Amino acid sequence: MICNQNMDFKQLNKEREMKGIPPVNRRQFCKCLAASSVALTVPSFIGCDKLESCGDDLDIIKRALGEDTRAEIKLIPGVELDDYSGPFRPHLRYTDFSKIGLSRFHQMASEYHNAINNAYRGFFLESHGIEGLIKAEKLIWGTNMILGVNSMIKKTMNIKRLNLESFMKQWQIELNTLPNVYSDVVFEMPTKRRGLATFNRCAIALQFEAAGRTGELRDVCMNRCPKAIQNAANLYSPYIKVKNLTMPPRLSEDHVCCKWELYYKADGSQCDEEPDLLIDPDKMDKRGELTVDSDVELDDYSGPFRPNLKITDFSREQLARMFLMYHQYDLNMILNYQIQEMVQSGGGYEAGTKMQVVVWSVDLAEAARSIMMKYLNTSGAGIDCFLKAVQVDITAQPPNFENSFEMPDENTGIYTFHKCFGITMMELTGGTEEQIIQTCELDPPAIGNSCGMYSRGLSGKEIHLDIITMPPRRCEDEICCQWKFTYVDKG
Repeated sequence: MICNQNMDFKQLNKEREMKGIPPVNRRQFCKCLAASSVALTVPSFIGCDKLESCGDDLDIIKRALGEDTRAEIKLIPGVELDDYSGPFRPHLRYTDFSKIGLSRFHQMASEYHNAINNAYRGFFLESHGIEGLIKAEKLIWGTNMILGVNSMIKKTMNIKRLNLESFMKQWQIELNTLPNVYSDVVFEMPTKRRGLATFNRCAIALQFEAAGRTGELRDVCMNRCPKAIQNAANLYSPYIKVKNLTMPPRLSEDHVCCKWELYYKADGSQCDEEPDLLIDPDKMDKRGELTVDSDVELDDYSGPFRPNLKITDFSREQLARMFLMYHQYDLNMILNYQIQEMVQSGGGYEAGTKMQVVVWSVDLAEAARSIMMKYLNTSGAGIDCFLKAVQVDITAQPPNFENSFEMPDENTGIYTFHKCFGITMMELTGGTEEQIIQTCELDPPAIGNSCGMYSRGLSGKEIHLDIITMPPRRCEDEICCQWKFTYVDKG
């Protein structure tokens, strides 16, 4: 790279020297110049290479890394919560919850995931029509998500063999199929060489049925699902064949949404298509049953496929690991939808961030509160309930995020991002100050709307939000953002 702006380059380093900040080299200077001339006016060079350490003279709130306990896999004697209806716990661990509590968390993650997915599908339908939605779904679920999902589930669940049985175990654990109000899926293996998956309920079918758009449903499903399932199965064996047995639209709610047969090519199919297949009441999803078998304690899923698997069959430690895995799953999904919007709209980064503002501050705020109330067993009112909700929100978990949650008194809450995935990535990849600001545009309206919702049911008062600090950061030791919540008299 050739950069001839010698006077600016020299002047910048002279100013940095006067401020006690190390100089930048010509490559760093040219990189920032290409990205944004605004970055040259920022003393610590935000939006270029790694931020410098903070000086003692800077008035900042310093971040505290390594203190977020949520991902700490440790059982504390006497602590085994079935829900989060009790007091707010600033140093929460997921292993503080019982198998019942963690099974509820998994269903909460699944329902929230489907609500998020529905919101993005709704956005694409409105902005780009059915063809734009089909294109996005085909790319995201049929191609882009396949390797990441395979890798994280195999690692977390210790699935090592490359065969049909291993794929069926992965499919049972995927966030897209976990039981919730949107999903009821039954997995069977009549033999080691044949698998069946019956979707009694499916989020996509329910969404299109509710909107009265069943005429478009088959195209969406046929472009997304066969390719997604086949590509995922291919990672376990190129000899696995996926066959669709029935597909929406269905005749009634008493009919299954879809059904699939999986077999080795050498064996051939043993099923004929069943276009009007009724739900079998004796074959419903058992994974969400809130019962514990004292004789079953799975530390992973390295053993045989279990057709009657329950989430509570896993140990508390493993359930905590799985919940954290679902965070990465959802984060990957969110990023993929943002990329698709950037490409399809032609509006680049700005279009992607605008979509996030719409989806999160408008479409998902109410859904998030109701889902958290349901599975945490909280009232959904007050600062403590709001802090509980953001603590367990699947979209902001370790290791991509490190947060602290404080209530210094009963009338005050403080929510701090010591590490934020979006800010970390923007700083490392040379994002400009303007782009960093755009990345965070969704947060004030989303959190502000949540304050209003968590004020419902409070007598004579409401939650007031103060934004203490927001990106861009001035140096690497500074927190990403901090939010303070207090009660004020209702006017």
